[in-house]
Amino acid sequence: MFAIYIFIILCSVILIAFTIQLITNIYNVNKTNASYSPPKILFLTILISLILLAFFSKELNIKYFIINSLYISLLILIANIDANSKIIPNKIVIIGTILSVIIFTFNTDSIQDNSKSLILESLSGLSIGFGIMLIFYLLPFTRIGAGDVKLSALMGAISGFPKILFALSSGIIFAGIISIFLVLSKRKSINEDIAFGPYLCAGTAFIIILEDNLSNIIPTLY
Repeated sequence: MFAIYIFIILCSVILIAFTIQLITNIYNVNKTNASYSPPKILFLTILISLILLAFFSKELNIKYFIINSLYISLLILIANIDANSKIIPNKIVIIGTILSVIIFTFNTDSIQDNSKSLILESLSGLSIGFGIMLIFYLLPFTRIGAGDVKLSALMGAISGFPKILFALSSGIIFAGIISIFLVLSKRKSINEDIAFGPYLCAGTAFIIILEDNLSNIIPTLY
């Protein structure tokens, strides 16, 4: 069974990396200030994410692994585009959000309930994620963009409620730590804008990877 996972992971990583790079290049083509992530970095990011997903799963369930691999791939795609082009594509976020609500009902390995409850959980996460980030977006002198607000809705659809709260918190913490490092190392100035999307995506991926272990970390989530 473990050998099957290794084969699936390797095939998935190659296919996902190629697809993400192709789509990212499409969004970069009209951006004169766009940057490009090295293919090796993208490949390693996907590979490490899927290995961690398999490692932290309590049971080697193929359906569970495939669904969450799709979630992580979508998040890496959005993070890669935002990091390179400083945009979060509406089409990808909207389609991803709709599909995530639908797919959420089939991902029942960690939440034993009926379909209606699962849909409600996903929609609740969507609404709360969108609402929280909308409040921050409306605050004066905010550096959060409209794309980050829509991305938070997608995060909520993927993680559901109450795990969206932990996903947002994780993303904000990641952004804070990396931003401090970049400023102290003088790679970024304190007034320079930093793409927030990749950190939000990282927070959600963190939730997905550790989902089976969250009940031990934060019992109130279950």
